[in-house]
Amino acid sequence: MGKLNSYYRPSVLVLSLVALMAIFSWHTPNSLLTTASVMALPIYASLLWVRGEPPVLFFIIVHQWLEVTLEVFYANVSKLPIEELAGIPEVGKAVMLGLAALLALALGMRLAMSRLRVFEGVKMREEVTHFSSHRLWTAYLVAFPTSLLLAQVAYKFPSFTQPLLGFSYFKWLIFFLLAFTVLQTRKRRAYLVSAVVLETILGFTGYFSKFTYVFFLLIIVSVTVGYRMNVRNFLRLTAVGTLLLLLTCAWMSVKMEYRSYVNLGGGQQKVLVPFKERAIKMIGLLSSLDRKVLKEGLGLLVGRIAYIDYFAHVLHMVPQVVPHENGRLWEGVLKHIFMPRVFFPSKPVLASDSLITMKYTGLWVAGEEEGTSISIGYVAESYIDFGSRGMFIPIFILGLLSGFLYRYLTTSTQVKIFGYAAATVTLIDVIHFGSTNTKLVGGLLISFITMALALKFLTPPLHNWLIARQKLVR
Repeated sequence: MGKLNSYYRPSVLVLSLVALMAIFSWHTPNSLLTTASVMALPIYASLLWVRGEPPVLFFIIVHQWLEVTLEVFYANVSKLPIEELAGIPEVGKAVMLGLAALLALALGMRLAMSRLRVFEGVKMREEVTHFSSHRLWTAYLVAFPTSLLLAQVAYKFPSFTQPLLGFSYFKWLIFFLLAFTVLQTRKRRAYLVSAVVLETILGFTGYFSKFTYVFFLLIIVSVTVGYRMNVRNFLRLTAVGTLLLLLTCAWMSVKMEYRSYVNLGGGQQKVLVPFKERAIKMIGLLSSLDRKVLKEGLGLLVGRIAYIDYFAHVLHMVPQVVPHENGRLWEGVLKHIFMPRVFFPSKPVLASDSLITMKYTGLWVAGEEEGTSISIGYVAESYIDFGSRGMFIPIFILGLLSGFLYRYLTTSTQVKIFGYAAATVTLIDVIHFGSTNTKLVGGLLISFITMALALKFLTPPLHNWLIARQKLVR
């Protein structure tokens, strides 16, 4: 009989710190919003964080919590009411609705996982002790170029783009296994460092900041392996977080000039310059950074993460100027997902995210002509459809879907570390508050299908190969 799940319960120290922060919040220009933001985190943690298991669902909520609340804390530092900082009176309401939406999402996830009763953390740790780190590294070196090839081929066959991209994510499952094995056994650290460096270089020389993905997975694995917050684990997480912050600030500082270079000034979201030339350009841009430029990059990063302003503008426009859609946006999501282009080649192309944003916010935002796409996010789209009360229903259902997929993947294989790796890689795509309904749900389902197939057909031979060496030793 396995040990029952142990959900996170705030310690006396944590509760004391939260209480002190809540008291301090009343002396800030945004007292109510700050208090609500601070007290929300331990609630989310108690709903979703199972000690010793990959906290991907809690990580999703925390990332979105940052996107909702960061402007509140920034306004406090600036000693301004958030309405004055944002320049729109509805921003406070947007923050409160955003926190409530994340609670609805977390409740849906928790309800879907309510029957997961057996703690698997110990079994995962025992499983990786039988893995060959060298063979995991070899598997990663094979998966790395294969993933690049699948991503390139995917866009040449539009009907199969999403499935091919989904299978390219199998590389991340192997990275998860490599990171977990190295951190758990404390051996072959050079393999993990090399993989992180490779992914960082690849991310910095692409069009988007894909290097963040490898650090997100590294944080999740680090918390899983070292869920007891001792000094060593705290320092490890702090180092990873600091490095991610510095790299992201650097990217924000150079991305506009770099993107203009790699798309040859055409404004498309494409890389048209060979890798060597891109790498030289990026090295030159990074080498010219100084403290002042990095500080400006931090300001840009805060503006990028703080995604609540678009929702505030939606609240200002809907229904006063633009009426509620009464489910039309979510209806379009379902039609797009369940009418795959391979069977319905005449299916209309989705409208640009930027065009939708401009329609429902009244703002002008950069679009495809400028090589970007800006969305208002699934919470704002749910509000446009159903208003400030009905919006929680589809968000709760989205939480149920995420929790059910997590439960299926983690229980569908005998080797538990594979199931948790697949669940983490699948669900981490739900990380952004600004994701559109269509891309969020569609991408989630495609990732789930490809990972489920990988668990059935790819991981059994991989597992036998990883433990073959240990069998021979015995």
